[in-house]
Amino acid sequence: MKKIIVQKFGGTSVSSARKRVEAAQRVLEARRSGYAPVVVVSAMGRRGDPYATDTFIDLARSIDPEREMEKRELDLLLACGELVSIAVMAHTIRCVGDVDTIALPGGQAGIVTDREFGNARILRVDPAYIHDCIRRGQIVIVAGFQGISEPGAKGEHGAVTTLGRGGSDATAVALGAALNAPVEIYTDVEGVLTADPNVVPDARVLKTISHAEICEMAHLGAKVVQARAAVLARRHNVRVWVKSPSSESAGTEVRRLEPAPGRKTSVAGVSQVPVAYVAVHVPDERASRLIELETYRAMQEANVAIHFTSVTTNKIEFVVARDAMPDVQQVLDGLTVFDAEESPSGQRRVYILRPNPPSPRFRAQQRLARNLGTPVPVPITISGRSSVVSIVAGNMPSPAGVMSAVFRALRQHDIHILQVADSTYSVSCLVPEEDALTAVRALHAMMMDKVQAGEWTLTDQSA
Repeated sequence: MKKIIVQKFGGTSVSSARKRVEAAQRVLEARRSGYAPVVVVSAMGRRGDPYATDTFIDLARSIDPEREMEKRELDLLLACGELVSIAVMAHTIRCVGDVDTIALPGGQAGIVTDREFGNARILRVDPAYIHDCIRRGQIVIVAGFQGISEPGAKGEHGAVTTLGRGGSDATAVALGAALNAPVEIYTDVEGVLTADPNVVPDARVLKTISHAEICEMAHLGAKVVQARAAVLARRHNVRVWVKSPSSESAGTEVRRLEPAPGRKTSVAGVSQVPVAYVAVHVPDERASRLIELETYRAMQEANVAIHFTSVTTNKIEFVVARDAMPDVQQVLDGLTVFDAEESPSGQRRVYILRPNPPSPRFRAQQRLARNLGTPVPVPITISGRSSVVSIVAGNMPSPAGVMSAVFRALRQHDIHILQVADSTYSVSCLVPEEDALTAVRALHAMMMDKVQAGEWTLTDQSA
């Protein structure tokens, strides 16, 4: 059997007839080079285009703005965009190249997920049917962003699921792992850049980046590769190329790289992600311990990741992704924590998290709590006016040195640093939303100055 290559085309890469022909030519080039292409496509275009995912979301909301569509049915609706795409692309490739093609929805391609509608995780991929199609000489076009869940209880069949924003990347990488094939991700930039080119016009395209670095960049806001796809590529050692369908540039290769110890700091880029800041204003240290545990448990059950955690005797602070704000508000509003120890007055305290202004749910919980003990309102603040700005590095022999450079760069621009965190591959700062773009530009300029001076190196130069 021929060598297989997975080629993924995003929504903007298939948004017009001209671009679809351009994508088809890329597929046919791979076939002429001796590969059996497996093509993954996203829904065509962006919000306002007739078959874009966001257009379907708007359609669902237009039915009744006060009531959300059930997640199972919403996934059925959102999956339609990719179904249109695979049918159109299969026909386009057939017409351009006079070759046999077959379009497969995620379920027919063997992509099995859990039942987390709207944000499903791929459990496994059965590539048997794809292999059969390749043996018949067909070019396989797979719907990205979707799969089918495992059968439920009482004979329930698998349901159509979607994989969350950017899920077509995860589809492509999962297929690459299952087919033991490299993956090309075609997007509207020429590769992985050292910063968002819309913010930093002179950002550079990296020739090479490690799986670990692309994971860090994706989690910290870089949009070039979806975070789950980056994790899958790292876990299964899938080699990925990020490139533009309209450019002859080789793009960026993402592969396993381990920096040699003792080398100078190597940096991959600067990223930024808008976040929501959450503060729980607790009355005392004992309450802080009790409420902290219950708050984190509730966040875990709601599948909300938290970052930048800080706990004092009178405040629990953390950060969540901006789009998780509605989930956080729903989880924390009226969250009730029962203190098993009696207060000096002989009453047991019942802590109830209270938004501002107090909500009907909080008031209902407060009434119920009077039957159990003494209700103690715990104010919560949720603000969407912050961003996390990060430098991602492949090797930091001295994290303190990188952090010091970050502090100096931001303070030179009078940017207030709210919190700081570091990891093996990054140094991140929480800054006010209005300072985020200035912070990105300041950190990128500082980073490139150090590269120019020979103090640091770009990750692709140290690979």
